[in-house]
Amino acid sequence: MVDSLVAAQLDADRRWALRELAAATRLREMPSRWHGECAQSLARHGHAMDAAWHLCRAKQWDVLAELLKRRALELASSLEYKALSQTLRRAVMGPSNKVDLALSESVMWRCLGDTNAESELLGLALRTAESITSELRALHIAEALYGLGLFYNARDPEQAVIHLEAASQQLQTASSLVPSHGQARVQSAYVLVLALLAFVQLRCNNPQALSLLKSALIAARECEQLSLDAQGMLLKAQAEAARCNDQLNEALRFRQQALVLYERAGDLREVLDSKNNLGQLLAHSGKANEARETCVQVLKMAQSFSVRPEALVSAYVGLAVADMTLGDLDSAVSNLTHVVRISQQFGLARHQLTGLMNLAEVHFLRLKQHGEIEDERMGDQYAEQSRELAARLGLTQQEAKAQTLKQTTLNPQTAVHHLLPIETSAHPGEFAKIEALRAELALPRPPAQRARTHIALSQLYLRIAAKERDAARGLMQTHGLSELEADIEALQQTWAHDGNLASQLSSRWREQVGDWLTDSQRKAVLERLLAEGSLSKSSYGEAAEVSPATASKHLGLLADKGLLDQQGRGPATRYVLPSRQHSGSRDGTAAAGSPGSVH
Repeated sequence: MVDSLVAAQLDADRRWALRELAAATRLREMPSRWHGECAQSLARHGHAMDAAWHLCRAKQWDVLAELLKRRALELASSLEYKALSQTLRRAVMGPSNKVDLALSESVMWRCLGDTNAESELLGLALRTAESITSELRALHIAEALYGLGLFYNARDPEQAVIHLEAASQQLQTASSLVPSHGQARVQSAYVLVLALLAFVQLRCNNPQALSLLKSALIAARECEQLSLDAQGMLLKAQAEAARCNDQLNEALRFRQQALVLYERAGDLREVLDSKNNLGQLLAHSGKANEARETCVQVLKMAQSFSVRPEALVSAYVGLAVADMTLGDLDSAVSNLTHVVRISQQFGLARHQLTGLMNLAEVHFLRLKQHGEIEDERMGDQYAEQSRELAARLGLTQQEAKAQTLKQTTLNPQTAVHHLLPIETSAHPGEFAKIEALRAELALPRPPAQRARTHIALSQLYLRIAAKERDAARGLMQTHGLSELEADIEALQQTWAHDGNLASQLSSRWREQVGDWLTDSQRKAVLERLLAEGSLSKSSYGEAAEVSPATASKHLGLLADKGLLDQQGRGPATRYVLPSRQHSGSRDGTAAAGSPGSVH
């Protein structure tokens, strides 16, 4: 009777209540082993929610965690997913099981596109992991941090990197604490973290990703039993690296291997994602019809299952690229409009950027074909939105691409997708200025102008050096690395000796400026001056935190005292160091100043 009632079209609460009624009456005496066997049989025959219920009764939390992760798509599509979640909240279990189940359940909510529920569970997993007192604490913290890194992957790559790097550090701690029987799990988790970190950095065009991927592959070879998740993420990262280097056949091969892996495991969520990525790769490879067929399969799966928004967006992107390859630009616009709408709705900034840039390109292509003014207006609008979004996300390469998208689309040239040079990606702002100054040096300029350009270059390199030093200090403070203080002191000595320009200026200004600049104001003004080579009224006001009127008065006094030279008039007025102060120490040698050595 109960079975027939459960099979009827009842709402979720009643279905789950009937299961509990059966457990309290006819099934009350059934042992945990019986429930476990039922769960195994039901899962094998495609009844994931029924299997989950039996595993709850059996309190086989580790098996349930694996089921939640592997069958997340089916569970999210069941009417009873909320009842299952509430049962898990009420269940009494140890902290390790609680972490595992929270992480696995978050995958189900990811399929539903409920970012609030997903992030709450990930936060719960991290808090619970931090409360663990056993030797497994660092391992569980790392796994929770990995979950957060995965969550931020499509939303905030910088946050993803922060969480994944923290996970890697926790796993290094775990490797020395976890007993031998748990080392395989630690090693697999380490490979998984490195592979995802490489994947995220590849998506950001960061060449450090290649070193990370190499490390992940080495770690994988040393791992005795690599988990399914680690194997899959490693294949995804290898596919992305191949795609970044325009090795599309290699990328397809890795993605197809990942698809086979997930199909064998019965993980429909990962199968769907693999098909999505295959569709996009096929489209970029010029295999438009195969791409359309693959992406349509994903959209058909979305009609039967609760599919996370990233998967839907990727399917529409793949269809749009296939449409563009086939010359069906109207269909491409329609599909890309879906991309932007879904991305905005669920806060998927990277996917939104992809949709906007492709929309701009499609409108420019239509402009090229038909000469319609409206296409030019829409293309310009989407290109500007792309540029603004890329700037907010800190994606300098995409920002530059958006700025030149109209020109490159209307006047196509051969372009190869390469990773940024490693130093450029680490300090994009400084190296953009360095590149412009190097171009300036290549031109025939007066000696004084060339000298100023060299000075500006040295200031930029010093700024980079100061950033690297501050990064080292941050790590030292976070991890208590007091043994490196001697190295920092040695670095400071190479920058700040008695005759360096910054020290001379600081002493002279302290003597002559008097009370109208505090020590902190003087330090900030001198750092700004040495970094930029000159001061305006507005930049002085920002550095000293004074009003424009006060800034103008201070600059006049500094010029009167011979501490600054005035150049130009009106709004273009700049204040620079007197030329005699650019010579270094008394023996005439140029002295190197540190951007952080003004006292």
